[in-house]
Amino acid sequence: MTSTIYSDDQGKTWKAGEIAVPCTEEWINPNETVAVELADGSVMLNVRSESRKHRRLVTVSKDGATGWSTPRFDETLLEPICMGGIVRYSLAGVNGADKNRILFTNPDNLAREDGKEQEGKNRDRKNVTVKLSEDEGKTWTASRAIEPGFSGYSDVAVTPDGTILCLYGKGEKKEFGGFAFGQIVLARFNLEWVQAR
Repeated sequence: MTSTIYSDDQGKTWKAGEIAVPCTEEWINPNETVAVELADGSVMLNVRSESRKHRRLVTVSKDGATGWSTPRFDETLLEPICMGGIVRYSLAGVNGADKNRILFTNPDNLAREDGKEQEGKNRDRKNVTVKLSEDEGKTWTASRAIEPGFSGYSDVAVTPDGTILCLYGKGEKKEFGGFAFGQIVLARFNLEWVQAR
């Protein structure tokens, strides 16, 4: 199950929110969830799962704790069963931004080197990719591979000058196995690089 923990008193006390994504036959073992605030103040969760569709799950709440929308699979965001990262790049009208923009990172891959793909089972962790949405996560209009090789867990951040940072694990599968990585890498790039065709 996936939920949030929230505070209404600047962190003095904490409460559990409602279940955002239950574990069901359709939404299998939701976990390793990332969150982003949308332009209207609501909160969107982007959720890893072991579901047979191999797509990321998405749900939205007006207050980030209650009234979560029915989870849906985002057909654009492939799910090899691995952690991802999400961050707001810009909010229209704030600091001169002309558009709302959200960035998402994860291994963009559903294949296995051994060719033994099975529903709901891990796929090779490789091809960590950044995707860009300009409509609050409804669609993803740009996609750029950061690390085509063996690469897995990632997180993404934006500096005040608009530089995008992606921290991710990489290595050689034959040396480190399916889950461990020999290196932790910090990639630095800009929005223009993400949007380049």
